[in-house]
Amino acid sequence: MHDVTSTYLDLDSSGVDTAVLPVGAVEQHGPHLPLSVDWFQGEIVARRVAERLDGFLLPGVPYGCSQAHTGFRGSISLAPETLGAVVTDIAESLLEQGFCRIAVLNFHGGNLVLKLAVRDLNLSQSLARSSSLVPVRTRAPSWVRYSMATPTSSTPASWRPPSCCMLHPSKWAHRASTTFQALAPCTSTTCP
Repeated sequence: MHDVTSTYLDLDSSGVDTAVLPVGAVEQHGPHLPLSVDWFQGEIVARRVAERLDGFLLPGVPYGCSQAHTGFRGSISLAPETLGAVVTDIAESLLEQGFCRIAVLNFHGGNLVLKLAVRDLNLSQSLARSSSLVPVRTRAPSWVRYSMATPTSSTPASWRPPSCCMLHPSKWAHRASTTFQALAPCTSTTCP
């Protein structure tokens, strides 16, 4: 796995063709959790996904479309067009550099525009593929952990996966990386 602490020469010599971009939100999550829940979980899970895919981990986009949380102090929202344009610009920059696969990991239910941005990227590319992976389900699976009443979930300094995160990072990372590999095979002749 590579991240932004790598040099451009490290990336060139590695042959890495997959980039992982987490997208979260900074918004209220009730009186017991910090504003950074979506962004923080995205960073943790994205690191594990990038490790499994031997990919290039990008810094997460902390802000999302949080219009539904307007009025809650500290909640920050981007217009859907802005978020879509930011993710598209990041992806196009990576594609121009020879990355063939981009995994956009969405950690906020309000970031609906990401699905459209990824679709438009795929329609505009003949060889590269982008996938939007979302850990949102209508019925929580067994690997989702809710610990709203415990001291660990209310103290940001004590957050360590997997004991206090809502999503168990290793299990979601496995599912996300497996799904991504199945959905987005690299079809470029320049990729391994």
